[in-house]
Amino acid sequence: EEETLTPDALLAQADARRVPSANPYEIAQHLIETDPDAIGFRMFKIWRGDWYRYAGTHWKRAPEEVVMDMLWTRLGRAYVPDADNIPKPYAPTRGKLGDVHAAMSSLLRIWHEHDSRTMINAEGEGTPWYGISMSNGILNLDTYELQPHTPDLFVLDSRPFAYDPAARCPHWESFLVSILGDDVEAYE
Repeated sequence: EEETLTPDALLAQADARRVPSANPYEIAQHLIETDPDAIGFRMFKIWRGDWYRYAGTHWKRAPEEVVMDMLWTRLGRAYVPDADNIPKPYAPTRGKLGDVHAAMSSLLRIWHEHDSRTMINAEGEGTPWYGISMSNGILNLDTYELQPHTPDLFVLDSRPFAYDPAARCPHWESFLVSILGDDVEAYE
């Protein structure tokens, strides 16, 4: 005897590909908040009209086509519950994806008044932050403490070398001696 699945059982099977409704804003919010991919939509921001993707140490400009390709891939196999809570294929079109893309842009936008090197909170509000992204972390220039990399810091570049507080620079030090002599206070 063949088992008939209930609407709830069908939804449970399709849950990984389920979107909450056909509303573009709700779909965009769902993709950002729940996408299981490690490089999912929450790793994107839009700033001054360009898309950026978090690269592990800093944010890099991302072609808009990458975002659209991800939307096609994710929503091309998505299901949306109908009025009876039965999952139906979402069946994306350019128009539907354009609406989701626009909603996602509004949710991921960093406002123009924020510069790069801004700490962004969950609400998208930013405060200036003074630091340098290095290969081994983020050097806080106020405290000279090395902090872990975070996508919460919107920084567009990273130095390809590690911060080492014990590192010496003999050429720089000899230059300072040639200019400042024995004035130890001037070195500080």
